Amino acid sequence: MRQTRGTGSLTGAEVRKAGELLYGKNWQTRMAAEIGVTDRTVRRWAGSDAPLSADLRNRLLVLLRAQVDELSAAVDRLSG
Repeated sequence: MRQTRGTGSLTGAEVRKAGELLYGKNWQTRMAAEIGVTDRTVRRWAGSDAPLSADLRNRLLVLLRAQVDELSAAVDRLSG
């Protein structure tokens, strides 16, 4: 996910992409649980055309980096 605008905010489309990459088809409920908000809040973010907060961007980056680390470890194990 790229950083958008100088403020570090992101768009609803970027929230959707991060959710799909992290959790697949039914990503909203799982993302909400991980971040500690309601499903409705996640749906509102995902449907937003307005820039979303840098705080949300940072929370998603933490989740994405953890997923990258987990995948990298799996690749290392499988590579022998």
